[in-house]
Amino acid sequence: MQANEAGLIRHLRMLYDMESSVYQQKEFIKKLLAMNTPLPSPPPPDRGKPVFKWEKVLAIGLVSLFIAVALLFLSSQYWSNAISSLCLLAGLVCIYHSIAGKSENKRDVEQWEADNARRRTYAAAVTRKKYIDNEIQIASSKANDSIQLLNQMYTSNIIYPKYRNLPAISSFLDYFSSGRCTSLTGPYGAYNLYESEARMDGIITRLDNISSQLTQIQFNQRMLFFALKNCNETVSRLCRSVENSANHLSQIAGTQSKIEQNTATTAYYAKLLEKESAYRNRMQYDIDYR
Repeated sequence: MQANEAGLIRHLRMLYDMESSVYQQKEFIKKLLAMNTPLPSPPPPDRGKPVFKWEKVLAIGLVSLFIAVALLFLSSQYWSNAISSLCLLAGLVCIYHSIAGKSENKRDVEQWEADNARRRTYAAAVTRKKYIDNEIQIASSKANDSIQLLNQMYTSNIIYPKYRNLPAISSFLDYFSSGRCTSLTGPYGAYNLYESEARMDGIITRLDNISSQLTQIQFNQRMLFFALKNCNETVSRLCRSVENSANHLSQIAGTQSKIEQNTATTAYYAKLLEKESAYRNRMQYDIDYR
């Protein structure tokens, strides 16, 4: 293998790794956005548990009835009969309101408890959304950094613009690693072979609905299959971790003033940063391998 061919393979491996990483991060962001469900309608504010002291009203009613009965038996004067009638009326009214008020207060308490449950659910949903929003913001920022680095790698113009995508780079790396090609251009170059296989529908050139075509690429595009398989496994693992953390935080909503970043995603981004830092340092030694 000539020096320029070995250098080109190293360059293709970097591009393959970065294309895979960018695709993986974009898929992770899609999953996070799908997890980030809208908030439910806010519940009414808590004005405290409804209290109706029906016992006191009932006691007043009973006392009024006692006074009315006592006056009827103790005195037959006009004024005592009038007062007795008023006490009787007041007693009956108080007893009625105590019974009706007790029933109404029970309904109010039940509604307050239902609203309280809604307030707890809403607080949990807010906490969950804040957490996932934070993860989306971090993931988007990191993906933008990775895309910027990938674009910088392509500025060397080693790869023709048409082929600056994951399926093409994966195929080129397959061709060179297997010895099927030793150059990008020419009648026996990687570009020509890629176009030939694409015309015969032997390879996948777009990632639209790629999940339904994994069996085909497993045999025809080995490097692309490995990239997508690793993407699915990594994204699933990260999403499970974010989901578990979001659910845990929502259960203790209101007990933490600060939402910490997920440890799994923190470790994931740390590895990306380390790898991309090494790639940036290596880029200064790139030469034109066309």
